[in-house]
Amino acid sequence: MELFHNPPSRSDRYYFGPEDLSWFALFTYEDTGYIKDDEEIDASAVLSSLRAGTEAGNKIRIEKGWETMHIKGWEYKPFYDSGTQRLSWAVNVESAGQTIVNYNTRILGRTGVTSATLVADPKNLATTVTEFNNVVKGYTFNIGDKYSEYKSGDKMAEYGLAALIAGGAAAVATKKGFWTVLAAAAASFWKIIVAGIVIFFVSIGKLFGRKE
Repeated sequence: MELFHNPPSRSDRYYFGPEDLSWFALFTYEDTGYIKDDEEIDASAVLSSLRAGTEAGNKIRIEKGWETMHIKGWEYKPFYDSGTQRLSWAVNVESAGQTIVNYNTRILGRTGVTSATLVADPKNLATTVTEFNNVVKGYTFNIGDKYSEYKSGDKMAEYGLAALIAGGAAAVATKKGFWTVLAAAAASFWKIIVAGIVIFFVSIGKLFGRKE
């Protein structure tokens, strides 16, 4: 994370993508407990929290001499599919004069949530999101760990859907010329300029009216 010019994350992550490296995704699982999905999401409030968290993260970037990031708005407003227990959204971010679009999916399970963040060229976002979603359809929790298999007495998360966005959002900053360099590196493996992940430092307390 430090090498990618981003505050490090304590969560393990897994890299996933097609062989041509036209896009990739970063997966991680968090043992949050069962997250209730009966919450209405206030997109405006969540966006404000994301902006505040990103600006807080910028203080660290400035101290380290890194480029700052600023959230411009929603590319895709938060959408929850109760049939598949999947929450998706995308934010439009600006960094170093570049537009960055982050597409996020959260897949709810009985004991926690799997996060999937798509890294793609904004110019091909619509096509890539479709391909990514088709792949993610094949992701499922093991028998006994599915969201529908919740049992009374299971560990419960202390937050809902909005906090998954505000507290677990990741912005992926592709550096200048990233896709050109990545394509060349796929052939030569000589030099790769990789993308970074930024975990937003957000004030959950401000969003939900309680202490952080």
